[in-house]
Amino acid sequence: MEEIACSRVGVSQPFTSAAGAPLARREAQLASLCLPLETSGVHVYGSSPVALLTAASPDVAAEVARTVFGPLLTLPAAERDVLLDTLEAWFATGGSTTRAAEHLFCHRNTVLYRLNRITELTERRTSSADSSAELYVALQAARLGTVAL
Repeated sequence: MEEIACSRVGVSQPFTSAAGAPLARREAQLASLCLPLETSGVHVYGSSPVALLTAASPDVAAEVARTVFGPLLTLPAAERDVLLDTLEAWFATGGSTTRAAEHLFCHRNTVLYRLNRITELTERRTSSADSSAELYVALQAARLGTVAL
């Protein structure tokens, strides 16, 4: 189904009676908001809890992103985007700087430098569970368009 989606498509949890339709509609709407802006695809409600929280409370998510990223958001767009792309690749590869570097077509040390730069700007270390979770939530908010970049 994902291959034929021409826009963002949300899928609700299954329901068995017409009485469940209003809730299913809301779930489908929220699920569609769990996909990044300007992309197409299918997202099933509840399959990504952090994205769901971000989509359900966009104002709060935007505030979290502004608070967590702080000075990072004031960088020139090109520099900011490189850092956010690096952070996204690092999360997507399970925190592997080597695999993130392969994904980004750069050296592992470049990934380490960029992660250190993120730490300098945000005062949050990717090696800390709490800080890493905050960075992940802020990144989801930025990618889902709840905060203006």
